[in-house]
Amino acid sequence: FECSKKDHVYSRGFAAILYNEDMRGAMSDYKFNNRKDNGEFFARELAGAGESFVRSFAPDMLVPVPIHRSRYRTRGYNQAEIIAGRLGELLGVRVLDALLRTKKTLPQKKLGGKEREDNLKKAFAVRADAKDAIKAGRILLVDDIYTTGSTVNSCAALLLEEGACEVGFICACIGKGN
Repeated sequence: FECSKKDHVYSRGFAAILYNEDMRGAMSDYKFNNRKDNGEFFARELAGAGESFVRSFAPDMLVPVPIHRSRYRTRGYNQAEIIAGRLGELLGVRVLDALLRTKKTLPQKKLGGKEREDNLKKAFAVRADAKDAIKAGRILLVDDIYTTGSTVNSCAALLLEEGACEVGFICACIGKGN
């Protein structure tokens, strides 16, 4: 699935799997029941379905969407980071942990479109040690689920402000209607 909405700052995006009931269960287990092995499944699906998209985008790096440190402490891992790491290995693309989640936000799944945007204001920052690497770079953000695009758009806007020349995204799943 390629995103075709026009109200975003990222250039283009790709998701491999429709977020249906089966995927909802697999993603929930991945994120909340310590099923880290599901990250391997999602990365392999992305690599298979999205390889031509990644090759045509020709990214300098993959950047996982960060989670807040409190969520990281609770969960023990960032699901997007696991997917990005394995996807990078499978497709031979560098992975850079360039972003921080600086604000503890409400879970996006409980919010509407405008509420999601407001929830994410000033929620991200670029790591100081990554600023030089992202300048003039072609970056593909990696996340688990694309629903309204608010999270990806917030991260893309920040990376572009910091000097990236182009930002796209690749996600394991996409919500219906996107």
